Amino acid sequence: MFFDGQGRCLGTNRTGLSIMGYAERDLIGKRLTELFPEMFLLVTEGAVRKALAGEQTSFEAVQVRQDDSAIIWNAILSPIAASAGNACRFIGVFTDITAQKQAEEALRKSEEFVRSVMDNVDEGFLVVDRDYRVVTANRVYCEWTGKRLENITGRHCYELTHRIAEPCDHRGVDCAVRRVFESGEPQTAIHKHEDARGNLLDVETRAFPMKDASGSVTSVIETIQNITARYLLEAEQLKIRKLEAVGTLAGGIAHDFNNLLQGIFGYISLAKSNLDQREKARVMIEQAEKALGMSINLTNQLLTFSRGGKPVKKKIGLLPMIENAAKFALSGSHSDYRVTFDRHLRHVEADEGQLWQVIQNIVQNAREAMPAGGIIEISAENLDIPEGEMPWLPDGGKLVRIAIRDEGVGISEQHLPMIFDPYFTTKEKGTGLGLATSYSIVRNHGGMIEAASEPGKGSVFSIFLPAAGAEADAPEGPLDPAASAVRKGRVLVMDDDEIVRTVVREMIEALGHEPQCASDGEDAIDKFLQARQAGKPFDVVVLDLTVKGGMGGEQALRELRAIDPEIKAVVSSGYADNPVMSNYRSYGFAAFLVKPYRVDELTASLNALLK
Repeated sequence: MFFDGQGRCLGTNRTGLSIMGYAERDLIGKRLTELFPEMFLLVTEGAVRKALAGEQTSFEAVQVRQDDSAIIWNAILSPIAASAGNACRFIGVFTDITAQKQAEEALRKSEEFVRSVMDNVDEGFLVVDRDYRVVTANRVYCEWTGKRLENITGRHCYELTHRIAEPCDHRGVDCAVRRVFESGEPQTAIHKHEDARGNLLDVETRAFPMKDASGSVTSVIETIQNITARYLLEAEQLKIRKLEAVGTLAGGIAHDFNNLLQGIFGYISLAKSNLDQREKARVMIEQAEKALGMSINLTNQLLTFSRGGKPVKKKIGLLPMIENAAKFALSGSHSDYRVTFDRHLRHVEADEGQLWQVIQNIVQNAREAMPAGGIIEISAENLDIPEGEMPWLPDGGKLVRIAIRDEGVGISEQHLPMIFDPYFTTKEKGTGLGLATSYSIVRNHGGMIEAASEPGKGSVFSIFLPAAGAEADAPEGPLDPAASAVRKGRVLVMDDDEIVRTVVREMIEALGHEPQCASDGEDAIDKFLQARQAGKPFDVVVLDLTVKGGMGGEQALRELRAIDPEIKAVVSSGYADNPVMSNYRSYGFAAFLVKPYRVDELTASLNALLK
């Protein structure tokens, strides 16, 4: 469009007429200021003055056309130098920027919407580029860091979130953002973050990829959820469940021990009342001894599934043990068993007695699940587990799987998750210790036990054990308590409990040996030295592993071995979880006795060392 020195239109092209919606006769002679609403009057007048003064200028304005539609113009006014007899004029170039402005407004509204959403969620939200720099973040994240948005953008996320000067993975911290850049897939991680007030928060971070047209990850959206309250609630619920479990356990223990103690006290009282009838008193004492044996068995089970029962391992073949345990469990029942196994079944490093107990427990349960009788299928097979296939065996490896399947009543879906809990049972006469004990034994062997069941169709228990080498150790035969050709010896007994010292001394005397007692390790060392100096050294020492407030058996043996490297020592303890008990030879002991022990067990140990 061309304008004269008064700012009046002298002419335009067809495109201008078409876009502006004017006929040429209506446009010619109109001032530029008349083409736009009054709200743009000051803007257009100022631009005209500058153009007529010889200065190029531009402005944006809205024109309402004759059909009442609106259009947004970007106008550039360029002066035309005055010629002789003519005032200064100018030319106007008008560009329709309506679509551009509409897009910009839509983008602004979209950004405002996104920002509103981001700032109103209760999770931290940020966008991180490939250099781990924050592109943008929301209100919650700003509050956590104690910084304004303008002081966050462009800075490294690890500097803001973790307050460290290098990427998280350099410090061994799991980083979901890094894993997204590597994998291109969403990732999750759990962290501890310190907020602006120094509070340590448990947070869950979730990271999502943002990709370009080629599929490359250009940046990552990360959300950070404060799960501290959830963690505290879960911890409190776990504490409550533990207390409930302890209450159930304590009640069960009290019930079982009271029953056993009733039998012990009852038979002892009857024996005392019948001392004049020797045979009758002997039978009653034997019954009391049986009740004591059951008490020991209960104690051992409790130790096994609680904190102890560490296995005394050796390399064994599984088939004889499986068959013996199954035969014992099914003795006198209407059920039978069938065993199938791989031809070259691997051996395992295990405590044969403990694994025997596991098989016996599970087969006994299978027997009770089939009151009318049936066949229990037992299979043993080698497994090669790829890395990561079993969560409890992350590096994979060679296993042996023992599966015990019955066709009994099955276990309900409601009860199945609880069958390994201590004192949980659905049987009228069950103790609820068998499967809890079995679970702990298998876990102490580095394995896993699983159960699957369908009511009315039976159950299958699978035991997974790490495999050992190809050859089994030679089986150790039971020591014969009545073995002959055993010399009499001098035995030093160290124990901090006077009752134990007294009864063990009398047991040793009854076996024909010469005992002497010590109350702790230091006392034992003194008596050991005195005996050597007197020319009457001890042949065997029996050392209590744990002494309250004094030197225990492990330290005492180290000092005794410095005096006599050939010393023959037996470790004794009621704590089967101590590594010295499960690996006694590596600590210098020649044998072990788990308290409480019987005369025949003491006899076997002494006979083996006094040959």
